[in-house]
Amino acid sequence: IEHNILQYRNLVEKKNLLMPVIKSNAYGHGFLEIANICNNSMRIDRICVVSDDEALELADKLKINKPIMILSFYELSKRKLLKLVKMNDKTEVIFPIYDWFQVRLLNRVGESVGKKIKVHIKIDIGTSRIGICPKNAVDFLKKIIKFPFLEIEGIFGHFASTEENGGEYTKYQLDLYNKTIKDVEANGFNIKIKHLACSAAVVLHK
Repeated sequence: IEHNILQYRNLVEKKNLLMPVIKSNAYGHGFLEIANICNNSMRIDRICVVSDDEALELADKLKINKPIMILSFYELSKRKLLKLVKMNDKTEVIFPIYDWFQVRLLNRVGESVGKKIKVHIKIDIGTSRIGICPKNAVDFLKKIIKFPFLEIEGIFGHFASTEENGGEYTKYQLDLYNKTIKDVEANGFNIKIKHLACSAAVVLHK
């Protein structure tokens, strides 16, 4: 695993953040074991999980000191979100947003603890699971910036099956993602981090 991390790190520029995805029991390699390797690696910047339960498990059992980003689902429970947000003293949790229930609830949670919560907008570029429609990204951003306790740090999408059809459809998704980013930036939004997820790693571009 450490050898593989080194290969990824050598492939991307130093300005980019490297964030392994360890969801689904780290693809069979052991969730906590792989998380511990990532947490102790100087080459890893952040750790990706699929849900709030995985984030809580990492924080509770390993005392992770790197930021944890949830890629997909989290329960719309103020009690549970408060627990995640209050871990920021030792572990920062970053949330995806793709619907208004999440936006309003996270803003209320941030207000109750007196801090901004980092969020990444998830756009659906063809995986068809979760995410907002790319053509709605600008309007979504215009509304979100009005919520004072949310910090829009990034925008991300997800490749559907690069390992199976890394050609035409993946190129379509990449082109759609890049067009969306151009539209967002043309409307005056300076998004700090843009990234695309694929099977087992996420490279974040500053």
